[in-house]
Formats: sequence, structure tokens, C-alpha cells
Amino acid sequence: MLLLLGTAATAQTPSLSNVNVTESLGLRIQWTVEPQTRDFTAVCGTIFNDQRVSARNVGLLVQGVDGDKVVSRNIPNIAREIVGQSAWQFCGTVLKAPVYRVVVTAVDWDTNLGN
Repeated sequence: MLLLLGTAATAQTPSLSNVNVTESLGLRIQWTVEPQTRDFTAVCGTIFNDQRVSARNVGLLVQGVDGDKVVSRNIPNIAREIVGQSAWQFCGTVLKAPVYRVVVTAVDWDTNLGN
């Protein structure tokens, strides 16, 4: 079963102390904005699978946004499987922008418990 998730969270001010959390259908994303250079910012964090079943083929999109325009995007490499009640780290580099978003774009839930 493929679930598309349109949940996003934004960070207005790049700061290591600014931890953002997005929660959607059992996947919880905790992330920070970390300035890297004059032009680039890293958006890094952890995806938590709080379910008892595995999340497979997780799609994640990191965006830099200016107004209503996406100015930069990155699709970080995510594990093919995040087993139940575990986590996976990610990091995506984007151009500096006023706002950042982390969006879960897709997940396949393993419904074959015990098989």
C-alpha cells in the first residue's frame, strides 16, 4: 500500500537550537537547519518509525522556499527500510532560503507481520 503524505514543517530562522518536528502517519521527523557556507544550508535530522511494522521505500524531500517559490530541493538518501520502532538519519543540502520544509512524500507499510 502506498501512502502519499503532504505534511510539511517550516523553519523560519536557521539555528542549531531550533529543532523542528513533523509527525504524519507514524513517521516522526525531527530536524534542524545548519548553515554550511555563504550560499548553502544543511537540513539534517532523524526519521522515527514509531509503528510496530516496517516502513519501506520512504520518500523524503528537503526544500528551501522563498515566498511561494521553491528555490532549492534535495532528495536525501533514505534507507530502503526503517524497521518498526527504530530511526534513520538524513541530511539534505539546499540553497539558503528564508524558509525550509521537510516533506515525507511516500511510504510503503509492511503489512506482513510475522511472515
